[in-house]
Amino acid sequence: MIHKRKIPYGYMMRRGKIVIDENEAQTVRKIFELSASGRSGGEIIQQLDAGNDDYWNDEKNKLIDKVHGILRKEYYCGSDDLPEIISKDLFDMSRESTKNRDHFHSPNQTKVPIKYVCCAVCGSPFFRGRNTRDLRWKCKNPNCINHTGGIRESDLNYQLTAILQRVQADNSLMDIGPEPIRYEPTIAVRKGENEVLMRCHVKPIDDERIRREIIELASLKYDCISYSRAPAQTAELKELLNRMGGIDSIDTGLIRATMKKVLICDDESVTTEFINGKQIHYEKENDHEHP
Repeated sequence: MIHKRKIPYGYMMRRGKIVIDENEAQTVRKIFELSASGRSGGEIIQQLDAGNDDYWNDEKNKLIDKVHGILRKEYYCGSDDLPEIISKDLFDMSRESTKNRDHFHSPNQTKVPIKYVCCAVCGSPFFRGRNTRDLRWKCKNPNCINHTGGIRESDLNYQLTAILQRVQADNSLMDIGPEPIRYEPTIAVRKGENEVLMRCHVKPIDDERIRREIIELASLKYDCISYSRAPAQTAELKELLNRMGGIDSIDTGLIRATMKKVLICDDESVTTEFINGKQIHYEKENDHEHP
């Protein structure tokens, strides 16, 4: 049975005091040095020689997570409880290299928020691959067709932009119907209706009792009415799109303001679900420019 470490990797307990485990510390230093030189988590794993260290005997994705976890820990520079393994300069160089390399944290990149993207086939969330030669979004479910296929990021951005351009040009595409009120009677309401109907057929008719039961029934029915915000949200969406200039690229803020989710279908096409619940699918047949 593998027990969870209580002491951070790179350290050990000796005579009641936390000290540096030199074998593990060498691995920690190498991780930071490789990161500072521009290596990604996957590349660091490939170049890491941890010998017989059981800590690194795991699946590749989990190993990459461990590397990223170590790179986030500033206590390796030394703290009140832990001795110094790396210098603050090396830590800062690694952090700066990570920011420059990581598309998710680059302030100059327009991007789709990862939590919005999910699979139209199985409902699982998507993840964003790091291969910059063919950057793809794929389903996290290993049994899903979108796990091996997915969609190129350039196609995802293009299709989202095309959908936003369509709804900006024709706001009526956002309309969802005129019914803002929904009435869903409960079992108690149905039972109350039957009670009132029965009382009306019992002689002599007890008017006072029927009146009380009708008032109680009206209260129950009132609780069964819900008001949809969708019409108001539709109006907000239209107003937002009308205020904007021409949309020619992905804007993270615009996606957050207008969409609930971005669904990826098994044919590498995109369907957007807007905040009012309206779903709009990318129509390639109407697009003569996209390859």
